[in-house]
This record gives sequence, C-alpha cells and structure tokens, in this order.
Amino acid sequence: MTVIPADIGHASEPPHQGDGGGRPGPKLFTLDQARQELAQRECAEFGHDVTVMLDGWGQPSRLVCDRPCGHPGWVVLDASAPDLHLELLRAAMLDLWADLAVAYLASETRPRESSVACHGLMTRIQDVARHIGPVEPEKVPPLVVTTGLYELVHAAAGCEVQVPPQVMEAAWSALEQSTGGKAARA
Repeated sequence: MTVIPADIGHASEPPHQGDGGGRPGPKLFTLDQARQELAQRECAEFGHDVTVMLDGWGQPSRLVCDRPCGHPGWVVLDASAPDLHLELLRAAMLDLWADLAVAYLASETRPRESSVACHGLMTRIQDVARHIGPVEPEKVPPLVVTTGLYELVHAAAGCEVQVPPQVMEAAWSALEQSTGGKAARA
C-alpha cells in the first residue's frame, strides 16, 4: 500500500495584517487561525496524528490528521499496481464519486441529480471514465449505487456497467447500517 498526499500545493490563508483600516501593524489572527498555526507547527515538529478513514464499504480510503493543521490528508493506493498514474486517476475519480454522494444528499432539486453541483461532478466523472473506464461499484459510496447514479453516470459516458445483485445488496446493507436503518429501498 502506498500513501500519497491528497493535495500537494495546499497552502493556508495568510493571516490578516494591520488593524483592518489599511494601516500596517502587527499581524492579527482569529482564534481559529491561531489554533491552525499552532497545530501546523506541532505537526511539523512531531508529525501528524493520523486516523484511517473508511469508505462506505468499510475499506481504508484516506488518512487524515486529527489536529486542526489543515493538512489535506493522504489517499490510500495499491502500491502493487503496475501503472501508478492510472491508480492516481482512479483515486481522483473515487473522490469525485464521494463528492457526488455529498452533493446528492445536499441537493434540494427534484430529481436530486439535476442540481448544478451534481451535474458538474457527473460530467467530471464521465470525462475520466471515458479515458480509464469505470471503477468497480464496490469502490464508490453505497448511496450512488442504490440510487442508480452509478449506472446513470456511466451510461451517459458510453460505459456499460451492471451492478451485480450481491453488490447491490451489500450497498443497501452498508447504507442501512450508516443511516441506522433509515434508508428506504426503492
């Protein structure tokens, strides 16, 4: 397994300068900025406190720092993969799928996938899928499998996919477990 920084050019916002009236003066920090600065210094000196984040299927997908240092985290990839660039694209596509699940839940439009946020994410997933093919349904958030988004997005990209019945059942089980049994099957 290889761990790669999720966002290599990440930079925090610079602190505010002066008294707000345009006059130069000492740097002023909000309490959140001060906490982040202290956390960044602590992480730089002692290292990050890392937590393994699991995807909707219970598999490790990201490593994140527990401190408020603002580090974007790391993506978990298979180091035995013959083409690491392909794996990076697949990891980026998995992030897009996760973002699509969040946008779908936040959408107030009907149908939910017609929101601007969902449409933009679906288009980006389709663009990547046209080059590298679809990712397995077991790798995307269970919500996008159970709602039919997985098949809808791939059909629009010209990729034929089918979710096997056992994968659909596992997706429903994972979704019901994560919502405390509140997920309604269609």
